[in-house]
Amino acid sequence: MPEPKHFVPPSMESSSWLPSDLALGLYECPAPYRRLLSDDEFKLCRDTGRFVTLKDVSCDLETVKRRIALSGDSGFAIVNANAAIAAAAMRAGSKGFSGVFTNIHPDLYAWLYKHASEESVLRRDLENFLALAAMAEPMGYPGLAKVWHKRLGTFDSVHSRVTDYDITERHWAVVDLLDHIRRGTDRFRERIKQVS
Repeated sequence: MPEPKHFVPPSMESSSWLPSDLALGLYECPAPYRRLLSDDEFKLCRDTGRFVTLKDVSCDLETVKRRIALSGDSGFAIVNANAAIAAAAMRAGSKGFSGVFTNIHPDLYAWLYKHASEESVLRRDLENFLALAAMAEPMGYPGLAKVWHKRLGTFDSVHSRVTDYDITERHWAVVDLLDHIRRGTDRFRERIKQVS
């Protein structure tokens, strides 16, 4: 039997697979094996000039701050993905939020990004709500987001190759929790509308 041929990708310099002016982004691996960039790997990516964003999954504000400082004015944006530090990361220079709950209430994170440095009761209340709502993430994501969207009518199915079980059986009262999150989301949308 002949030995199988191994695919060897061309080097980045000679590759015609991607246009040389195509901006690239990186997403660190949060699970099942957490893989984060070292500072040296981060600098290497920054120095290529090809990368415009890193979805940071360190879940550590000091790491986010260090990376923001390392990126300097290179155009390599750090986008935090942890709701517990979302507002603090935005205040430190993170260029937005890219966590699980952008599937649920992206507009609230967009508002928070624009107002992260404001000292207001609304901003502080929203920051707390978003962090607490995101604690539902371990209850079967991405199935959790699919249930949310099916209830909204944007999805026809909750099928997921990743969440291959019924989240309502494994995570007790998850639908009740989603109802609380929906009501909280609606209340914050109303509060934001009143100040806009």
